[in-house]
Amino acid sequence: MHAIIMDSIHQAAFRLFYNSHIHPDLLRAEQLRMRLVRLLLLSLLLGLALGGLAIYLDLAAFTLFITLPTGFYITYLVWRMRLFRQATKRNLVQLILHFMYTELHYEQLYYDPQKFISKELFLQSGIFDTSADIYEGDDYITGRIGMMPFVLSEITVKEISPLANRLQAVFEGQFVYALFGEEAEGNLVLWPRRYKPQLSRSIKAYVLRGGANCDHEITNDSLRERYMVYATEDTHVAGLLTEPMQAAIIAYTQRTGRDLYLAFRNREIFAGLASRRGLLEPSVLSSNLHFDWVWAYYQDIALVLKIVEVFDQTH
Repeated sequence: MHAIIMDSIHQAAFRLFYNSHIHPDLLRAEQLRMRLVRLLLLSLLLGLALGGLAIYLDLAAFTLFITLPTGFYITYLVWRMRLFRQATKRNLVQLILHFMYTELHYEQLYYDPQKFISKELFLQSGIFDTSADIYEGDDYITGRIGMMPFVLSEITVKEISPLANRLQAVFEGQFVYALFGEEAEGNLVLWPRRYKPQLSRSIKAYVLRGGANCDHEITNDSLRERYMVYATEDTHVAGLLTEPMQAAIIAYTQRTGRDLYLAFRNREIFAGLASRRGLLEPSVLSSNLHFDWVWAYYQDIALVLKIVEVFDQTH
């Protein structure tokens, strides 16, 4: 009940910020979007007219004459739509980060829409044993929570299946990397139990590096039912996954309905929240004046960073 009340208070605070800061910005973006829509409609009508004229005249020379300018113009329209989406999204994320700074007290926040967490860092987590034949990402965010600096981005990882000889998904969603403010020792990985068959290769690779199953050291029954925990022999599992941390993970999972991947490697923390990418992609053909749309994206970022915050507070 306390968590529900706190969520309601938090959402109310975000709605006030949305009304005073985000909605006015979206209104300006909406005016630009309507101009772009009118341009697209005019271009469509002009294209149909030119196409009809080309069919009527049935002249190869005329068709060739309009083909090249038409191609350049279509490229220009695509560029305008992409520019609109990028500018709208960049402004929205920067406003959301401003809310996190003022309300959640996260510091040194920075956003780069083109960058993403490197493939090398993703593989260093030890969560996935994969060739990562396709590795893409965007929406790179850096900052500091308490004493812990972090980086966060959306990534998509795919590999070629050795059995079916086709691409298969490995991970898609938000991935965060954080660093302890003090020295720590141990190596631990937490995987969703329901994906054990798909993770068999990753588990075997971790066991070969000295890991072993440590489910018996987990005191939270719900967490033990939903997740598998593996760690190396020198790891104090209860010291990393404290009871408040275990409770926070299962509450987070139940609240979002999404799977969490978590790894500790000495001072380093890796966390992945599986979700579909591109949640905050502004539309050109329909209105973007929707609170729920912005709130859902904010939660995607805030909830995965909450794990880092809880870890900072409980250690």
